[in-house]
Amino acid sequence: MRAQAACRAVVLFSIVLLATTALLAPARPEPAAARIVVRSLAACGATPAVRPLPAVRTSLVRDLTGSALPSAGSLDSTMRPALLAAADQMVARPGPIVGYPGARQPQLVWQLTGSAVRRAIGVLGYAWTVTRQDRYRNALRNKVMLEVVSWPTWGKAELDRAGTASGIAMAYSWLRPWLPAETRKKVVAALRDRMVLPWVCPRGAYHHLALAPPHSNHVTVTAAAVVLASLAILPDDPVTGSAGVASAADVLRRKVTAPQGWGVAGGPTNEGLMYTDYELSALAPLVQTARLTASPEIRLALAGIDGLSSPARWMETCAKLNNPMAEDTEAWYWHIDRASALAGLRSQLGAGSNVGRIYLAEQARSKIAPPVGMAGLVPDGIAALIDLGTPVVPKPPPSRLAYVASPRYGCVNSGASSLYAFLSAVPNQSVFHSHQDLGNVIVMSGEEVVLGDLGRQEYGFSPTPGTLEWRTSSAAHSVVTVEADSGWLEQLPAAAGSIVVTQRSWLRMTAPAALPGVSWKRQVGVGASTVIVADTLAASARRTVVVSFLLHSPAGLVEQASQGVVRFEVPASEGVSASRWSLTLPSEASVTVEPATPPSGYSDSPEPDWYAPWAIVRARVAMGPGETVVLRSRLEPQP
Repeated sequence: MRAQAACRAVVLFSIVLLATTALLAPARPEPAAARIVVRSLAACGATPAVRPLPAVRTSLVRDLTGSALPSAGSLDSTMRPALLAAADQMVARPGPIVGYPGARQPQLVWQLTGSAVRRAIGVLGYAWTVTRQDRYRNALRNKVMLEVVSWPTWGKAELDRAGTASGIAMAYSWLRPWLPAETRKKVVAALRDRMVLPWVCPRGAYHHLALAPPHSNHVTVTAAAVVLASLAILPDDPVTGSAGVASAADVLRRKVTAPQGWGVAGGPTNEGLMYTDYELSALAPLVQTARLTASPEIRLALAGIDGLSSPARWMETCAKLNNPMAEDTEAWYWHIDRASALAGLRSQLGAGSNVGRIYLAEQARSKIAPPVGMAGLVPDGIAALIDLGTPVVPKPPPSRLAYVASPRYGCVNSGASSLYAFLSAVPNQSVFHSHQDLGNVIVMSGEEVVLGDLGRQEYGFSPTPGTLEWRTSSAAHSVVTVEADSGWLEQLPAAAGSIVVTQRSWLRMTAPAALPGVSWKRQVGVGASTVIVADTLAASARRTVVVSFLLHSPAGLVEQASQGVVRFEVPASEGVSASRWSLTLPSEASVTVEPATPPSGYSDSPEPDWYAPWAIVRARVAMGPGETVVLRSRLEPQP
């Protein structure tokens, strides 16, 4: 699932989390005869839940009766006007908010459609919740929920349906008391037949995810959607709803706590920061449900998915408005609801003022996917509702802190000058979504990128078994590679690295099997005005080692001032002034500077010309058998 240039987004995961049916408020009691009895669970051979859940209604906010909503610590007032203005536009628009795209549309179109459905539901649901005006509730019912339920399909792939299903589940949880029995029956049938049964039935289209190893964000997003849909239908079909919650929540528990860089409870996963945000945003409404529900049975059923203090500490210490990886910039991906992830983390231990700052910034730049047809900025209503019910006491950020949230990622901050270094130890292509390299370093000064990251590159296997080569003319990241006989730059694709923080508050990555014939240890330290990158390399055979740094600067603004010293200018960008820097490379190295332009035909980029301006600096060092060298590189600002 990669982002496509034409559409700027692969709506995979945010859809799921978006449609969050989460929290309670017992609805008005209904006679048992009014409930919808479904026998499809037994008919498909699925196993009923051992402990059926009570047939209670859940919702994203505790209060559904009109009394005061919780607001302590909420940042709601800053985005309420924009959300209400967007809701007014939706109410005034004739016809459905999101139109049926057509059964034969490609996956990307369905993902965008699912994202649009969820976002429209979030805007109208928020407006109705905070104003109690029936016009918002009526638009939510008629222009979104009933329109989407009438569609003959919600797509084929699990992520296509997950986004739409979670949105409809949220809407139904709010609207159920105002719906006649026949309408409830249609909505429940759509959620049950298109999301819950395909998961719980042994021959269901998504049942394989319930049995799969917890290694993919697909598992988290789809399972979260199944839980939301199952919670929504509980009052009508407690048997199927209980089975769906029991199965999908159990998978979520295993996924959240999975070891070795796969579980978000440990911090960013091997799939990268963007997909970690995706998972966290899917979990946010469920965490809120467990926190606010009055049903101990539902709270117990969702237990174990809310231990998110490590990713909260990561966000507080290491997160930037633009995540420090090009392919992880959520502004390019409609399906990543980072605002929902941040809203869900604000109440976790370890979160503080930086999480709140980035949350507000994300909301201020948020847009709705194209199928809604609304230009301009519209905050995420689901995130706003989560934040509305999340009392938070802001904490000041530390003046200086080095922190590692998981063995695969780390950062060092310098509060005095806002210098920041990020280090990745994700194995090269360890998973389909992992586009990083071992030892990748990114440096930022405030929100300005100095040493950048080009994200995905087109990889292919070299003639040497088990090794990976770049098909581009240069390394894509600030890494260390070995030059192969063919001239390509190699890292071993399956080699793992691990990161720790040393006593000097440096990041240290050890990767003994990352490079062919070379063991490698990389250390990164940040001072008040200097970033040091020190590489310790030991060769078992004659090798040419290449230390690459990707400058966030056009090649025309880079000069080789002297042997081993490169000076460059980072151009001004929105809200950030231009700056000058010097990079001092190892004196024993042969240094070259060239544009970091990919080969023609390369299209795995949100913007066609994204790569064109940047320059790559490469320092080559020849090493003999048994030789060990320490290569130190220094980056510092210039007046």
